Amino acid sequence: PWKDDQPLFQSSQTHNMFTTPKILVMGSTGNTGYFVSKGLSERNVPFRAAVHRSNAKLNQLKNYEPVQVNLEDLTTLEKALEGIEKVYFVLASHQVHTLGSKCVPIFKKAGVKHIVKLSGLGSEEEDRNAFILAGEHTYVEDDIKAAGIPLTSIRPSSFFSNISERDIPSILAGRPLIRPQTTAKVNWISNEDIGEVAAVCLTQPGHEGKEYYLTGPDTLTYQEVDAMISSISPKKLDFQYLSLDQLQSVFSQAFATNPKAIRDFVNMFDYMMKGRYQREFNDVEKVLGRKPKPLREFIESLRPLLQVQQ
Repeated sequence: PWKDDQPLFQSSQTHNMFTTPKILVMGSTGNTGYFVSKGLSERNVPFRAAVHRSNAKLNQLKNYEPVQVNLEDLTTLEKALEGIEKVYFVLASHQVHTLGSKCVPIFKKAGVKHIVKLSGLGSEEEDRNAFILAGEHTYVEDDIKAAGIPLTSIRPSSFFSNISERDIPSILAGRPLIRPQTTAKVNWISNEDIGEVAAVCLTQPGHEGKEYYLTGPDTLTYQEVDAMISSISPKKLDFQYLSLDQLQSVFSQAFATNPKAIRDFVNMFDYMMKGRYQREFNDVEKVLGRKPKPLREFIESLRPLLQVQQ
């Protein structure tokens, strides 16, 4: 078995797989990619898991072949695409504008027949200039369509993992939780629901050319979400609600050498504060045939992580 600190692995390793995979999952251990991988594994669909380094989470799954992909070296993507027909295409937010369009001709050359791409709420045509990060996704999608590759665009609202990966570490480190000062609400979506929708799109016909806006059952103010987080903490938490100008000052200090990150974060919160993340859609239920998962249930699952504060 792999170890978390093991460097890179041999791509010849397979895990209970007897059929050549036709699906590549990029970011297969990431916030959504892991749940795409999990969804394929549970459906007994063979897939190729693109990773940069080995990760113990994948050991829990079956029917996959690991392959090293480092997008700083796009030849690794070319190799990973050999024999592949479908791709779950996800990039880190800072990679979308620099690497997104560079991947498209590689997909085309490899003969990829369907791309399921993670985008975001705000990627619709009328908002592409209002929300910079979402707009960058839209331009990559334009390139995919221009290349003639059938596309399914997955456009989720705010991830549950924003709480587990940003707020929980801040709480444990004794740092304040920074919030926008607004009464605007934000919709929250389960990472697992995103991954399951993508897995369905990759394995069932009829999703090509579709745009799915993935939202959950909870559209809440930051104060309402913070009340939920406070309910699982044995200690009083420090929430700081800041104006957009104050947020810009915070981001300017945090990302002093990265002006694009400062601009993008300020723009994202401005977009949210205008209420554009409080929209709700029924696409999760349309694709999965069930209701999306509630936020409170997820937050409650984080309770054991905060008991170490006692």
